[in-house]
Parts: sequence; structure tokens; C-alpha cells
Amino acid sequence: MKIQLSLRYLVMTMLPIAFIACQPDTEPSDNYPENARLARILYYVGTQVQDNASIEEYEYDNEGKLIKTNRALGEGAGMAAYEQYEYDSLKRLAKITYFNYHIDGGFTNLKNIYFGYDNDGIKEKETIEHPKTGSTEEIIFHHDGRKRLILKENLNSAHMLESYHLFQYDVHDQLIEESIYNADDRLMRKHVHHYENGNNTEIKVYVGDTDELLRKITKTFDRNKNLILLQSEELAIYSSSTSYTKKYEYE
Repeated sequence: MKIQLSLRYLVMTMLPIAFIACQPDTEPSDNYPENARLARILYYVGTQVQDNASIEEYEYDNEGKLIKTNRALGEGAGMAAYEQYEYDSLKRLAKITYFNYHIDGGFTNLKNIYFGYDNDGIKEKETIEHPKTGSTEEIIFHHDGRKRLILKENLNSAHMLESYHLFQYDVHDQLIEESIYNADDRLMRKHVHHYENGNNTEIKVYVGDTDELLRKITKTFDRNKNLILLQSEELAIYSSSTSYTKKYEYE
């Protein structure tokens, strides 16, 4: 009887340990070096890390510049899309070319983005080209004397203002609020940023000028300030977007 009780006690005490050991690894490594280079992002539907993930992998040249991003719908799956990155003579990003897999085989160039800079090397414009339709759109960036982005204007294919973003900062030059307006100056969304130890750990997205939360984005960083987990949760029942999680892995 004593032996049976001892065995039963041993089994019961070991069960929690076995249960923990069998749980999926939901927390990425926190041992990445400072300014680690991003290797890939795993994308999950919902706010939890699961077994199935879409994968985005990054390729760099010998100088460390990003030259290609590959996207697949899962581990071992074929490539679904990719982007190629080109640079100007000053090593500034000049163009991103987007390709998507076509059902008939091969890849189709669906979009190109061209980047323009001012005399100080600050990005002032993005031109978005759609080769299939021949249409273009533009995003114009405005900065203050401290080189902080304060206004972003979105122009449609008719080169008319479609929407604009206003940015506010705290005394530490950290972005604290982004307000998005339509062309009629109606506030559509407001993004409020929160920080911990200098890391942008949370973004709350509000509907217009109300207290109604549309979305909450939570970010987790390792001890060297590398972003390792992002969870975007849809909070409004009428939202057409989907909650998702991104897990970041570095070299």
C-alpha cells in the first residue's frame, strides 16, 4: 500500500511538469543581439501562436541591404509572392517591385513603389504604380525642422487628396498620436501610442473622435529591444479586418 501511494504521488506531481513541457513554444527567443537583422516573420491568424503560419523571409546583399522578401503560405509550401528592392547611387531605397503567383504559373508584377528624397535625404514622396491598369497614386510626406514626420497626404489616381495623417510627438520625440482624416477633414481613426522603456509596446486605434476601440496592437520586445511578437486584435464586431499575430525571428 505504501508503495502504491508513493507511485501515485509521484505521478501526480509529475503531471504539471509534463503538461508544461508539452505546451507549444509561444514566446520567441529573447537572446537576439542588439540591432539584430530580421530573418523572417511568421504570420498567424488570431492572437495566438499556432502550428500553421504564413512565412515571410528576408534576403540581404553583401553590404547588408535588403534585396528580396519571399512569402509562402506555410512551412515547405511554394512561394506565393515576393518583393525585390533596388537602391540608388547613395544607397537609398529607390524602388520596390511586387510580384504575386499567378494561377496559370509564373509571377505577375502587380505593383511598384518608387521613392523620392529631398536634399537632406529625407523621404518626401512615394509613387505607387499599378502596371496592369497603368494608374498611379502618390503619398507625400512633410517633416518639421527636427526631421519628424508631421503630415502624410494620400493622393488617388486622379491626383486628388483622398486622406491625410497628422502626427504628434512627446518631448522625447516619440510618436504618441496619429490622426487619420478623409478629404473632407472628418476624423476617421486615431492611433494612440504607449511606451515602456523606450519601446512602443501598445497602439490603441479609436473610431473617429470617440472612445470606441476599433483595434488594439500589442508588441513584445526582447531585452535588447528587438521586436519579437506583435498581436493585433480586432475589438469592434463590425470590423472587416482579422485579428492576427506576427512572430519575428532574427539572425
